[in-house]
Amino acid sequence: MVVAQRKHEYYALEDAQKEQIKKQPSASQKRQAMRAAHKLQIIFSVVMVASLCVAILLGYVSLTETKYRVHALETEIKQLEGQIENYRVQAETFKKSTIVEERAIAELGMQYPTKNQMVFLNIDNSTDTGAQETKEEMGKNADERDYSIISGVKDTFHKIYSLLD
Repeated sequence: MVVAQRKHEYYALEDAQKEQIKKQPSASQKRQAMRAAHKLQIIFSVVMVASLCVAILLGYVSLTETKYRVHALETEIKQLEGQIENYRVQAETFKKSTIVEERAIAELGMQYPTKNQMVFLNIDNSTDTGAQETKEEMGKNADERDYSIISGVKDTFHKIYSLLD
């Protein structure tokens, strides 16, 4: 019986070792597990590198869009500066009285007044006693008449200028 018992123990021990060996992953199973982890690590690395590349490309895209907007704004600035210069030239032409005079004659049909169209007012500043004006008073009256003529001419030009606007 001792032999049978030993034989049984031997087989039981052998079965236990086989089960233990089955429980332990084999070398091929270990390699497969390592390959799966390695593959997962490679996939993760590729995804990270691809996402970094996409982020870099998006940065360049935003830079390019900004450059296009800046270029468009610069061309708009140049166009507006050209328009401003044109308006300045036009304003200078309106400031010159000869051009205003020519346009008034050509477009509006205006003309200088003739002597028979002018009305002269004589304001007599003499007192009731019939005293004559002194030379100083005559000089003052002449200055006032000159001033009224100048103001009349200025008013006429202002009216012509307002009609041109």
